[in-house]
Amino acid sequence: MEAAQAEKARQELEAELAFIRRVQTALSSLGFYNMEVDGKVGPGTRAAVAAYQAAFDLRGAFSEADLGDLEERASAGWRSAREERQAAEAGFTSRQEFITASTAGFDSKGDWDSARYYGITSSIEYYLFAESDFGDYPTFIAAQEAGFDSAEDFAHAERLGFAQARPYWDFLDSGFADKISYDAHRLAIAEAEHASEACKSAAHALDWLAGLEACFRANRADPQNGAIKAILEDIRGRLSAALIDSRALLEEKQQQLVELTSTERDAVAQEPSALRDQINALANRLVLGELHLQVTNCAASIHREDWKHADSACSAQVEIDQLGSDQREQAELLLAELEIQHEVATENWQAQQTRAKQEAERLAREEATGQGTTLLNDVEAFSSRGGRFSDGVEVARALVALKQSLAAQDATRINSDVKRLERLLELDAVFVEDRMAQLLAAEQAATTGALLARRRLEDQSAFIIDHIARNVTAAETEALLKLQERLEAILVEGNAERVTSAQLEAGQIIQELGLAADLHSFAAAREAPLVTDADLKNADAEAARASRALDAALEQARSLLADIEDFARSGKNFVEPISVARAIGRLKRELSDPQLDGLTASHAALYELVHADELYGAAMSARHHLNDVALANAIATAVEEGTLLNTFLLDHISRNLTDDEVLPLIELQATLEGALADEKSSNIVRIVAGAQASIGEYGLTAAAMAFAESEAARRVQPAVETIANGLSITLANAALLEGDNDALVVLRVADGTAPYLTTNLLGDLTVEGGTVHGCWVHTPPKTGLPFLLARRKLKDLGIEQVEVSQCLGGSAVADLILLERGAFLSLSPSQAQPIISSFEDGRLVTLVSVQSEETADEAARLDAEVQSIKLRLGNELLHGYGILKLASSDSAFCAVAQNLDAHANLLARHLDLVTLYLSDVAFSEALTQEQAFVAAQRGLCEAIYGPDETLRVLMDAMARDNIKHELLPLWIETDTVQTEVARLDEVSRQELMAATLADQELRAAAQLQSAQEDELRAASLAQQVALRAEHHVDAAGAQKTIMEMMRSFVDDQNPAPLLLHFPKTHKVLSALRNDRWTITTVSDDLLDYGTAVWQDRRIKAILVRIGVERENAILGRYESDCYVLGQLLDTEFRVVRDPFEGDCMAAAETEGWKQGHGFESLWHLVDTPSDLPTTIR
Repeated sequence: MEAAQAEKARQELEAELAFIRRVQTALSSLGFYNMEVDGKVGPGTRAAVAAYQAAFDLRGAFSEADLGDLEERASAGWRSAREERQAAEAGFTSRQEFITASTAGFDSKGDWDSARYYGITSSIEYYLFAESDFGDYPTFIAAQEAGFDSAEDFAHAERLGFAQARPYWDFLDSGFADKISYDAHRLAIAEAEHASEACKSAAHALDWLAGLEACFRANRADPQNGAIKAILEDIRGRLSAALIDSRALLEEKQQQLVELTSTERDAVAQEPSALRDQINALANRLVLGELHLQVTNCAASIHREDWKHADSACSAQVEIDQLGSDQREQAELLLAELEIQHEVATENWQAQQTRAKQEAERLAREEATGQGTTLLNDVEAFSSRGGRFSDGVEVARALVALKQSLAAQDATRINSDVKRLERLLELDAVFVEDRMAQLLAAEQAATTGALLARRRLEDQSAFIIDHIARNVTAAETEALLKLQERLEAILVEGNAERVTSAQLEAGQIIQELGLAADLHSFAAAREAPLVTDADLKNADAEAARASRALDAALEQARSLLADIEDFARSGKNFVEPISVARAIGRLKRELSDPQLDGLTASHAALYELVHADELYGAAMSARHHLNDVALANAIATAVEEGTLLNTFLLDHISRNLTDDEVLPLIELQATLEGALADEKSSNIVRIVAGAQASIGEYGLTAAAMAFAESEAARRVQPAVETIANGLSITLANAALLEGDNDALVVLRVADGTAPYLTTNLLGDLTVEGGTVHGCWVHTPPKTGLPFLLARRKLKDLGIEQVEVSQCLGGSAVADLILLERGAFLSLSPSQAQPIISSFEDGRLVTLVSVQSEETADEAARLDAEVQSIKLRLGNELLHGYGILKLASSDSAFCAVAQNLDAHANLLARHLDLVTLYLSDVAFSEALTQEQAFVAAQRGLCEAIYGPDETLRVLMDAMARDNIKHELLPLWIETDTVQTEVARLDEVSRQELMAATLADQELRAAAQLQSAQEDELRAASLAQQVALRAEHHVDAAGAQKTIMEMMRSFVDDQNPAPLLLHFPKTHKVLSALRNDRWTITTVSDDLLDYGTAVWQDRRIKAILVRIGVERENAILGRYESDCYVLGQLLDTEFRVVRDPFEGDCMAAAETEGWKQGHGFESLWHLVDTPSDLPTTIR
């Protein structure tokens, strides 16, 4: 028995040891156990088991039942439940494979297997290949190495013969049809670059003839290269001096050849041959150089439009057969260019000669016509003053002949006839005496005008001095100082023409500175002002205005006294009769001797006093109401009578078309019809009464009465009824005025003035712009349910959007007129009558109406909907979102929901219903359920929007805490919300894609624009270089002239030129010298050079920056100054004009001088690069 037990114990021990070994072995393979597999349970084994269970989310003691799972995981190799789950999700069953794939960056077994199939080990490489359009991996790798991203582009490039992407893309951008043409183009570019380098090298070496040939080849190869073109033009400009040196060298070598050939020594037989080769080469280069120089001179002459010189400069007779092939090719191109330019020059020279001849003829004709016309005017003026000619017949014949020649515009005949007439007039003593008198009067008038102009200029000068003395720190002081210096110089000069023009310009400047009124007062103080006709007219106008104002004040005062008298006769008394009586007495005293100010003040005091009295105010209101009622009834009566009278006139005129008496009736009918169409009611009453009187004058009263009786017999006249405000109900307005007082009526403006609501050819309503505008004729009703029903009916008619406001000034700016019948009938007659009249004549028609029964039925339906939602919500049969309305004065719309944009879109579909209950339908912010309840307790929410479970919780809590609430009859299902959320997500994704694409397009466009700007800048820079090369001689000369003026002043040689041309600068520098300053250095820099406008001519202009360094030994100081000096260079008249003197820091003044002269730069087309000099030496 004991042996059996011992055996059993041994077997159990072995089983336990085997179990532990299996556990240790499995844990060791998974990496949890790293000690000896001995079958013993120690700290290491327990820690390994605990780590295993934690990794695989296992709980409880480890038993034999768990060993199978452990060994299964050990065989698979999984180290944690998370690792096993990730592998399963990625499709892996082997841990080794999963780890290898994950390390390589693959996140799915499908991608890993596909990558291994292609032999790809990098996930980045694989995904790039997978997302491409390549069919096999080797082709993809080859394309990547060549720079291609697209299989289509790679295949296309291989077919065309391109192995790399860069030349392939260049080929596509080049526009060439095939690779052969493209390669030829690239070869030409390479040759052009080679020629360009040779050109630059030759220019650098100052070898002008060699550089000329190289630069010419480079320019022909690449005409758009501005730098090469500039160098070529510069070399051509320097060619004249080079040709002189080359000719001298050629003559020297020719002399050497003569000397060699004249000697008898045969030992030097080879020397003449080598010398001849040198002479021939130099002669050929001279021929080519002279051709280039001729092309340059020809182009310059054409640019200057000097067609006479260009005609000869562009004509070439040169032998080029002796030149080499390359030189002959250049020469032929140059001769072809000269031939084309010669044709242009010849054509323009001939055209210029023709224009000159025509202009000379025109000027001669114009001068002759002017002389003839002046002579005719003198004769006519003499005759108009009563003058008589001693030989009138001959003078008349000469006049007739002169008029005929003037009409024929024949200059020769005009001159002949003028001389003939002048001889006759010179012999007439009376005419000669009269002409002298006229000339003397004109001279006296000119003298008087000059004196007046000088007096005005003196006033302006004195005013400026006085103003500056009183306003030294004012902003306009600097401008006035400049103006004063100029005026003072002109007054000293005394030239009458300059004085006249100067006082006009000064007056304009003073007016622009806002000092014209001050100048006028100053001048008036210097001498007594003259009273002009304009002054008298202004005084009369002021008096007339004062008279009209007094008449109006008298009428108002008398009307007020009449109203007070009517009030007193009615037996009523004022609350403060003594105060009223005193105010009446003061007003009557003012009426006895009316003065505007006193009368106005007395009237205002009495008016304010009586209108503060309640009894008087009530009496006036009742009086105005009676007037309104009477006016409305008078209008209604007048409209009906006028309509009947208009119908009678139309009938009578149609029956008597040929009667002479019909003409005044036609005018009467037109006036009456216009009054009926006009909304000004007072005109209707007056015009109808006048028309009735006219009918009596024309003897048609009986006929009109008979017509009215027949009309009355034909129509059934209903009994006239009236409404509460006294207006009459007729057949024409009964549909508007009679019926349910709580009904809502929507009227359509049908007279063609509706801004957005119209009808098409079929009579259907159409809305322009999507929204119709309506307005209430009275205060909108408190309940919005009838309007909600009206909007639904309008939608059935195709009117989706309606904007409603309060009517202001009638229906002229609205499509729809809204009214609640009861509220409308309570308006005063004067407010209601325009609507009624428009309804009666069809300008307003009923579009839809909502009766009180409809409103009651809809209210009952909404209540039933609320009860249904409440019942199903309590029974948890509803799933979705609803709204709780709270009794809060706050208008915040609180929401317990996510994705508020989606919910807001869904609520917008029920906007009419939501706005019926809530003042604000925009969500404030998203709250939690707890936050919403706190906000409800504090009265911070007008309503709460949330899901069904939240609404149930909130309703229970609110009922417990007695917080008033109600459900709204609106429910949005959960499926509807989810669909809208998904739709917005898709919209966001599409918008993100569109934004990304737009950003890429913008970047591409920016890069393209940058490249285009670089090209434009390069072209502008090349043009600038060319312009500077063309004008550098003239600019340098002008700059040097200004600098010499400065140096002459500094060196004390001749300060007069600086004083003459730049007096302000001379004055400043002289003052500095007087203050013991010594000028040590003067530097100059060309600021700008170009053209400017002077008297409709464009001439050259220059601006130079002058730097001055100075020192003062007494003060022990160094200072620097900078000035800008400029001039207009009028080479045509050999003078300089309009000098400019400014400070370098005052850039605005310099720009102002430029703009004032229409300056166009020839020096600065682009920002000057650092390697492009701006100063010419």
